[in-house]
Amino acid sequence: MFCSINPSKSQSYFNESYPPPEDRRRGILNVGETYYGYLTVGLQTNSPIQEVILTAIDNDGEALWENILMFPSHHLYLARESFFSLPDHSFITAGSGPAIDDSEKIIYTLKVSETGDIIWSKIIKQSTWFISALNGTPSADGNYVFCGQSREIDTASSDCLLIKINTDGDLLWERIIGGPGFQSGESIARTTDGGFAVGGSNRTGTYRQIMVLKTDADGNELWRKFIGGNYDQPEFKFITALENGDILVGTAAGVSNSFHGDAFAARYSSSGTLLWQRRYNHEWNNSFFTKGLELEDGSIVMGGYRGVLVETDSFQTVSRFTTFTRISPEGDVIWDRILYINEIGVNVIYGFIPTEDNGYLGYGFATDPTQRAWVIKLDEWGCNAPGCAPVVGESSPSGEVSTPTLGAYPNPFLDQLRLEYRLPPGVAHARLQFCDSQGRRLLDTPILEGAPAGDVVWAPGSLAPGIYIATISAQGYAPMSVKVVGK
Repeated sequence: MFCSINPSKSQSYFNESYPPPEDRRRGILNVGETYYGYLTVGLQTNSPIQEVILTAIDNDGEALWENILMFPSHHLYLARESFFSLPDHSFITAGSGPAIDDSEKIIYTLKVSETGDIIWSKIIKQSTWFISALNGTPSADGNYVFCGQSREIDTASSDCLLIKINTDGDLLWERIIGGPGFQSGESIARTTDGGFAVGGSNRTGTYRQIMVLKTDADGNELWRKFIGGNYDQPEFKFITALENGDILVGTAAGVSNSFHGDAFAARYSSSGTLLWQRRYNHEWNNSFFTKGLELEDGSIVMGGYRGVLVETDSFQTVSRFTTFTRISPEGDVIWDRILYINEIGVNVIYGFIPTEDNGYLGYGFATDPTQRAWVIKLDEWGCNAPGCAPVVGESSPSGEVSTPTLGAYPNPFLDQLRLEYRLPPGVAHARLQFCDSQGRRLLDTPILEGAPAGDVVWAPGSLAPGIYIATISAQGYAPMSVKVVGK
């Protein structure tokens, strides 16, 4: 007897890295969608030279071409997750760094075509001390606002910097929002009222805090909040503006200069009231949230990474793995994924964008052993392959699911497998099947009516190592399949 293999949705998947030339390192900071697939924008470093590199990839993750952009500076940085599409199919972004002779620090704007050519680049701000543009967002009037840091004099302090540019890359206004100690804006999002929310940090001596700043549409401060003290200061905090006007900030919480820390998220109302704050202890040494995106049902998917401290007699090192987590509006974990391209080393996703097939494209870097640019294509469940893991807790507040779900434990398995299922209410007929890669049916069992959740423990005996497919079929719903590895 044979059975069909049917994933729950037609999705594309890939997990690719792109090596640099010898003695260089690469990473991707921005991605834009194009007619051929995606245009990735990142940095290629060979100290002290840092180049901006554009790589075109198709919808299967294959590299089509790349182009290195040359600038009048030897160490420029790009604003992260700030690559904005214009009506003529070009892209605009901004960055910062030292001028070629190191006499000044600059903020620049850049416009490139979808074929990777520079249309123009402009220096819009200069300083003899320190300025940066770290992250940007579109404004309600069709322009763009970036946040960063400014230190205009030689003092032991810095301020949060906001700049607004138009589609020609010209500076429209700048705002400096200061305070005691070192303050910086590291992530920005436009809020539902047309203003902006900024996530950043505040540091005075060894006292460190997370900063959440709300402004109006002109960049004027409305309120500013600080969370805790002695929090780790990771480079990648994120701000997400939610549909109801609330603001979500994510980062890490822990002890400064320590390998230990939990992922952290907090939610504020539009008026600055703290609604909740959560630490997510994953029993890993370092856990960070680096990106958040609100879904239609109000839940939020968040990218991040976790580190494991590896100790030997002669050295300590940290291996990092990317995470993809979905939480409810109240901050409860719905599901959590661990993603990597190399089991040993560093696998870091800086950000991700939603894709047309309801999935996500993540981008960053991985070491193998050199630092390579990395992209990974996921489906709507955060999986890099059909049915990569059970969707734990994917349900309504009443505990009911809207579509069939299926999980397999352990996976890979050796001599015994547990198939755990959940069904929407009112399903009258459902079957659980287990097939080999040729479609031969090895298990076929009906699910009793009135049993919306349960599991089947199966000891198949001697099976050849390989790929198998478990499928749950419920009347009125598309089959849900999970890939299972026998060893």
